[in-house]
Amino acid sequence: MKDNKKNILLIFSSYLPYHLDKAESIKDKANFLSVGSFDDGYEEIQKANSTNINNIHILFPDKKVEDISFLKIQIKLFIELLRRKEEKIFIGIGGNIRSYHPSIFIGVILKRIGGKKVFAMFDTNFSDRERNIFKEIVKAFFLIPFSGALCSSPQSAAYFDFLSIKNKPRTTFGLNTFNSIKFRKEILNKKENPDQFIYVGRMSEEKNLYFLLEAYQRYLKTPSKEKIKLKLKMIGDGPQLSLLKIRAKELGLDDNIFMGVKNSLEISKELNKSKALLLPSFTEPWGLVVSEAVAMSVPVIASDKVNSKGYLIRQMVNGLCIEPDNLLGWSRALLKVAEDEEFYNSLISNFEDYKTYMDVSSFREAITLLAK
Repeated sequence: MKDNKKNILLIFSSYLPYHLDKAESIKDKANFLSVGSFDDGYEEIQKANSTNINNIHILFPDKKVEDISFLKIQIKLFIELLRRKEEKIFIGIGGNIRSYHPSIFIGVILKRIGGKKVFAMFDTNFSDRERNIFKEIVKAFFLIPFSGALCSSPQSAAYFDFLSIKNKPRTTFGLNTFNSIKFRKEILNKKENPDQFIYVGRMSEEKNLYFLLEAYQRYLKTPSKEKIKLKLKMIGDGPQLSLLKIRAKELGLDDNIFMGVKNSLEISKELNKSKALLLPSFTEPWGLVVSEAVAMSVPVIASDKVNSKGYLIRQMVNGLCIEPDNLLGWSRALLKVAEDEEFYNSLISNFEDYKTYMDVSSFREAITLLAK
């Protein structure tokens, strides 16, 4: 239920665990709205993570957004936008909510005419995909009604500036954040001898996981001084999971690699046992799991296509960034981190150095700045 005394509204298609962290951080000032209870591919994750936030209004409770007709969503979301009284509205643009959707575009225009301020939560940037001048013009047009943006990084803010007709208020931090303090509680019981590599995320094509299995197999076969090789654990679900299991079997890998969906506490425990997070994605707008690893002082071996690398991964300081098709480079990196103890220890960094771009306190600060 909404609180009529609160002046801020946050809208997402549904609330994932890190969205819930953001809501928790500002629940004294804001109300929350979502289209459905779940998003496709994240349903199990959302069910695995509970919430005690009671002022989230869901337009279609217990429904997956993709299972609701587009027309129904547009009508109900438009009506809800019109009736809301909050003065400052923040809309998570991307996925199942787009600036060109009629409910958003027309709704934002009417809210602005009524004297409200509406901000886009803006996560994309120049380099996360190929750009087309016609599409950029269209995108710029649909962003005209917005008052400004809460961006994930300076790179994202620069892209928003490029698309804006005039200078608009925006932040350069705060969006891709989570409750790192709560997540870090496992570090109090830090495992002295981590014995595994870990991947956390969707089992989908853009994550480049066939390549990861091959890089790991190559690491296993590389002669080394160590008698025991580190395990590989993969957390998550997705459309490629069954095929990845078949490929792992073809490569002679352990059947226990795949761990399924885990909640945030379980993920933090597995990261705590890991020598490195592995993220070989072809494309990755941010990579929240990188934030989770950095919060746990776990080194990161990531593709150079992971866009959080410029803010959370410092080459040879707390991780390594390698091309997503460099098989030899990846297998050598695994070997180096696994067996060179001095090098591994040099990659264990202080999470305070990266807090601005990962802790949910930055989200609260960004919202407060824009909502003045």
